[in-house]
Amino acid sequence: MTGPRPTAPRQVPVLVAGGGPSGLAAAIELGRRGVRVLVVEPREVLDPLRARAKTTSVRTMEHLRRWGLADELRRRAPLPVAHAQDVVFCTSVFGRELTRFPHAFGLWTEPRDIAAEAGQQVPQPVVEQLLRDAVAELPSVTLLLGSRVAEVVDGPDGVRAVVAGPDGTTTEVQADYLLGADGGAGVSRAAIGARYAGSSGTAPNLSLAFRSRTLDERPPCALGVHWWVVGGERGGLMGRLDLDGLWWAIVQG
Repeated sequence: MTGPRPTAPRQVPVLVAGGGPSGLAAAIELGRRGVRVLVVEPREVLDPLRARAKTTSVRTMEHLRRWGLADELRRRAPLPVAHAQDVVFCTSVFGRELTRFPHAFGLWTEPRDIAAEAGQQVPQPVVEQLLRDAVAELPSVTLLLGSRVAEVVDGPDGVRAVVAGPDGTTTEVQADYLLGADGGAGVSRAAIGARYAGSSGTAPNLSLAFRSRTLDERPPCALGVHWWVVGGERGGLMGRLDLDGLWWAIVQG
């Protein structure tokens, strides 16, 4: 960021807790209509190696198209749609292909009647940075990075929230509406009394990003945008993050 750090207004029509893709998208939609919005997001810097989501769906791309951002996202994406479009199930990346799902994420290279845009293989931090840049162009939206919504109290005349800054100082913000986009561990979920039903998976997944020139030099069993490895001691899935040796993998169990 350049310039002075923005401050939280004392009153705002809409307060968005969480400035990830959902919170930023809501802010863009409201900001384009002139609604004053405050977005509070703890992360100041996006980590390019924490890819999280790797594909932007056709419907999301249609929203980006409405906002004039679809072409720019494709320009920033490190993987062109033309590189690969299928999800491959295999015994290993260099083993035997078992089956494939063509165009599983709407990664079409030719137009289709069912959607105005094809999907795009792109790491989530790239999407988030594009949305942050778009929010910065909207005069009615304030993006407060490095801060978090620490407390929420609902009342008859709106929502009272406490915003904690990076230095520990707090500001009380009154909002007509609160949009909770701060995830399962955020205060918004707790404030409405939401509870998780059921149990989590019995074995955790390990998600990682890594560089490998060897994978670039050896052809896989089949060209895919994702490879799902099944039948071995450890299952998992993996794919490219770019065409320069950066990969992601999720190891199951």
